[in-house]
Amino acid sequence: MEKRMKSFAIWSSNGNEDELKIDLHINFWNVNIKRKEKDYILDIGILIKELVFETKLFLYIPVELNDDSISDLGKKISDNEELLNAVFNEYYSIKTIPNSKFKEISENSTPKFLLYSLDFENKKDCSIEKKFNGTIICFNLNEIMKNKPTNLSNLYFRFRINLPKSNLLISSYRSKNIFFESSLYNIEIFDFRMNEIRNLNKSLITESINKLIDINKIHLLIMKSSNDILTLNSNELKTARVLEKNLWNEYVDFNILDKTTIAYHWKIEKYEKYFNILARFKSPVKNCNLILKLIIFIFLIDLLFNFLANLINFKIFK
Repeated sequence: MEKRMKSFAIWSSNGNEDELKIDLHINFWNVNIKRKEKDYILDIGILIKELVFETKLFLYIPVELNDDSISDLGKKISDNEELLNAVFNEYYSIKTIPNSKFKEISENSTPKFLLYSLDFENKKDCSIEKKFNGTIICFNLNEIMKNKPTNLSNLYFRFRINLPKSNLLISSYRSKNIFFESSLYNIEIFDFRMNEIRNLNKSLITESINKLIDINKIHLLIMKSSNDILTLNSNELKTARVLEKNLWNEYVDFNILDKTTIAYHWKIEKYEKYFNILARFKSPVKNCNLILKLIIFIFLIDLLFNFLANLINFKIFK
């Protein structure tokens, strides 16, 4: 059985010869949507600056996905200025361009980039292929930019991946180092890797090794319940903030059951090709049967101590 490859990969038709200047926005939602388990939702935004060469961009996801697991987010955020600014944490304005899938995004009346709504059913935009024990999305940048309505060469698109329940990004286990802690807490390890050669399929490496591209900047956010405690992270945390529930429920298209959701934000600049981040969370176990067992156990311990105390008193004062 072949070992599961855990690294994502990003490359272009001609690698760094394309001179792509790319910022990656990675949002991982690990929140309570259903009563019994958490859902794994990965949102990816790609900002390409000064796109001048005709090229294709490829993204490898190390798990096989159905086509309906991938959906566009560009239209959602470009139709709602408040939501757009929440996503970017900036003060942007949106200019609608008639009969176009582009929206012009400006800051203080200065155009910043074109936001594009991807059509995953249109191969002129992008194509999806199951390959190398995972999924490759090919973005046809040359076709997309043929119809750009302005002279802006900065392009942004954003999409969502509904991940299957697997240990792709999250692995979970029970702590066994402290009495009772294994019953009360889960330990969750978040592990995101990009372009890590030793964690890529060998055939994929052969195809892309000379085409992997440098990333200018990465913003990675993990959304977790406020009940989950961050106990370890491999990179310095930039910020953490509480999300506005009503606004973000609209963005994610479901009701988050957690009373309070915290976004943990890491920002990494000017790394060359390879990147990984690891974070460990301690999450309380939600198990009514377990709680009942613990109450009974504590009650029995209390009875035992009372019995021993009475026995000792009886022997002393007999």
